[in-house]
Amino acid sequence: MKASILLVGLGGICCSGLLAQAVDRPPAGVLSAEFEERIGEVVTGTILRVEGDAHIIDLGRNVEGILPQAEKARGESYNTGARIRVMVLEVKEDEARARVILTRAHKDLVRALFRLEVPEIAAGSVEIRGIEREPGDRTKVAVHSSDDQLDSVGVCLGERGTRVKSIIDELNGERIDIIRWSQDPEVLITNALRPVEASYIKLDARSREALVLVDEDQPPPANGDDEQNVRLASRLTGWEINITTRAELDQVDVRDPLRELQVAAIEQSQESVPRVFWFGDQGGASVYSTSTNHSNRLVPAVLYSGVDGLRSLTARRGVDLQQRGSGGQPQRVDHLDQTQLHVMLGDAVTLGAKRIIVLLLDGCDWQTYAAASVAKSGTWDPEGYGTGLAWFDASFPGVARSMAPVITSPLRGPRRPGGYDPARGGRFPWSTQDATYLRYDDPSRPRGDGPRPHAVADSAATATSIFSGVKTTNGRVNTLADGTAVEPLGRVLQRRGFAVATVTDVPFDHASPAAVYGSCKSRSEYAATLGPQMLGLREWPGPDVVLGYGFAHPEQRYLSDADLEQVQSAQSFQVVTSQRDDDDRRRLADAAAAVAQARRRGFRLGAKLFGFFGTPALDHAPYRTADGRYDPTPGIARGGGVAAPESYGELERDHLPRLVDLARAAMTVLDGVPEQPFLLSLEAGLVDWALHGNNVDHAIGEVLSAEEVFDAVTAWVSAHGWWHETVLLVTSDHGHLMYVDLPALRDMCAAGR
Repeated sequence: MKASILLVGLGGICCSGLLAQAVDRPPAGVLSAEFEERIGEVVTGTILRVEGDAHIIDLGRNVEGILPQAEKARGESYNTGARIRVMVLEVKEDEARARVILTRAHKDLVRALFRLEVPEIAAGSVEIRGIEREPGDRTKVAVHSSDDQLDSVGVCLGERGTRVKSIIDELNGERIDIIRWSQDPEVLITNALRPVEASYIKLDARSREALVLVDEDQPPPANGDDEQNVRLASRLTGWEINITTRAELDQVDVRDPLRELQVAAIEQSQESVPRVFWFGDQGGASVYSTSTNHSNRLVPAVLYSGVDGLRSLTARRGVDLQQRGSGGQPQRVDHLDQTQLHVMLGDAVTLGAKRIIVLLLDGCDWQTYAAASVAKSGTWDPEGYGTGLAWFDASFPGVARSMAPVITSPLRGPRRPGGYDPARGGRFPWSTQDATYLRYDDPSRPRGDGPRPHAVADSAATATSIFSGVKTTNGRVNTLADGTAVEPLGRVLQRRGFAVATVTDVPFDHASPAAVYGSCKSRSEYAATLGPQMLGLREWPGPDVVLGYGFAHPEQRYLSDADLEQVQSAQSFQVVTSQRDDDDRRRLADAAAAVAQARRRGFRLGAKLFGFFGTPALDHAPYRTADGRYDPTPGIARGGGVAAPESYGELERDHLPRLVDLARAAMTVLDGVPEQPFLLSLEAGLVDWALHGNNVDHAIGEVLSAEEVFDAVTAWVSAHGWWHETVLLVTSDHGHLMYVDLPALRDMCAAGR
């Protein structure tokens, strides 16, 4: 309805037109409801006029929208009478009227334009996972599709770039970078930074900082001069990105206290001098080392469980140390034993757990954890587990965390029975200890007149306890002392439909990862038995993922060439081996994605992944040092004397897969069929190798590498919403005999910082 009314008192001026406009305008409440439903939509209007620094836009039906100065894109100009596309940002309503606020600057305008231009986005088959924008200059858009047949970036670009060009034209030439989204932060950062080509990325999960190394020969902006590119990439990925070259990094004058201490310890290894850390039972003012072997220390175990009915490790204390073993009388102690960890994992499956994850830090005891915590953050808990390392301090909604000390002794040793005496070894990992009682049984040392110490385990016996729940003698993998084989957790769960994945940064058939699946009577049979078992060349089909090192060993110590050729010809596994002239990390990630696709499609060939890495001189992943670099330090050789530091070039530093690369590849494969339950075993094997060499710098570096894996795995579980059916166990197989003056180490590290 329109009305023409003469308003008296206005000098006879007829306001019929103004009143007609007012009567035609929808009531404020109707307007508010209508446009609130359209928030986030693109609408087209006509520029009516300028009021202050805002433009008034005619949206039709006598509805006017406001484009404030703050919502204008930089560099754009607006002419009265021109048509304009804007996004409805919000509706503000007061007693008199409702105001429709419009935007040309918000990043969701780009999202809405893509929805209009790309049918696959409108249909939901391609998702926009993130947008960051500096209006008028540049936008980065991360896209993803769960459909393997769709190229998410390609459909957004359109044929010959026509789709994205329409959006760029609408935004008056604003640059748009379309990148492929990934749950792997390193891949996402790499994609987001292009045209920067990253040669190495180091992530600090606690601070969410990413250090990106680029080659010196990359022209600007690839060397980081394009601050806008880095700024947008940081916002898009959620990581604070810092770009540098290796030459620039090497010029930074920063003290490395752990390196200094390690080098000095080796240089003065035979002198009786005060020490910050030492190995053996000789005390801290004597020679550096009298022990390069394992000890009978308690080790920590940490359980994260979202499964109803399984909330605590401490409820399982009290164990017969020779439970399910053979021979001898049981010894009852008030601690957890590793065999109970196996029982707990089995109970978890019975209670409905579908994701069983074990992170094993080989050889890592409380003293090593505490030293790593001090090196990382300057803190440690002198009578507990927390303060400093992620698995002791993290929490997740609905997930219970519990911790307990665990006994590692085997069934028996050559000269000792199995067992543990808390009065001598300590009630807790941080308790006062009798180092002579804890040390490895060295036949060259006199036994003495005191009580006989208990036997010290190797990795085979301890891994058998964890994955089969039995006590055995050293050297045997999932085999009792009388030679009877037992079935490990990996094979049990595989028969129940679980996928099985093993990951390690030492040889793939090392005792700990092999114990997840294989069986063997003695160390002399490892190469001929465990490796082929893991790869389906014997009586069992093998795990779904086997990732580790040992490739190119000159003695074929870990897998024969004939067995490798047989695995490749069978085609069940996609096989990735090291290539000196190529990037093994990239090739591993590509192979994992291909295997995930094969599993998703139900293929049998190429639906498993075997990654076998190394060089003739390196049968393990490169040692990371405490400062995060890959710059090894000297240690003690197992036979005595000094072990010179390994030498790394670009291949070892930047291309061989690290533990976190291997873990992410396994997660990618398991994501191929996300509804399938799985057992994922992750071993940080280089803690043990470092401590055998009495190298604290390397050991701490490996603990921090394991922390990266913990962060990646827990983020993965959280992203999938799996915690209600997940059990995550973080533990060690055994300890060593390192002692640390933690206050002195803290002071040294503080001076270095």
